[in-house]
Amino acid sequence: MITEPILQKAFSLLKDKGGTAKMVGTLKRERDLIEIRMEELVDNFKSTFRPPWKSHLAIQRVARGGVYVRWRAPGVNGNGQAYFDLFGSERGDAILRQQSREVLLIFCDFESQRIQLNMAHSVLTGIWIRLRQHISAIENMAIYQAQPA
Repeated sequence: MITEPILQKAFSLLKDKGGTAKMVGTLKRERDLIEIRMEELVDNFKSTFRPPWKSHLAIQRVARGGVYVRWRAPGVNGNGQAYFDLFGSERGDAILRQQSREVLLIFCDFESQRIQLNMAHSVLTGIWIRLRQHISAIENMAIYQAQPA
């Protein structure tokens, strides 16, 4: 069984559907707050730098509930607007080499915030999905427990 104190505390909250549902709600609110901060980061970038941009921050929403802040290349109506890594890719390196030291430091600050927000949202989304699966398992188990012997 689980012996680590931190895990024991976490799992003590998951013993029943009510505790798990409460935790799912809390995680959903936290995810919503992170998504607001993601939107604010994108807006902040757009107010810091005027178009046309060599790259800009954009929100990407994926099917399983993931939301990410990504660097995006310029394009027209979605054509050529690929997502890419600004730091550590050829495309990103080409853009960064053209920037002044001051602008480069600002890009680093945006990148740091982007990474932190993406990680926080990803971790919370993973837990949120697993807890919803846990509720389903509890409900399915309850059906069998309720059956007469």
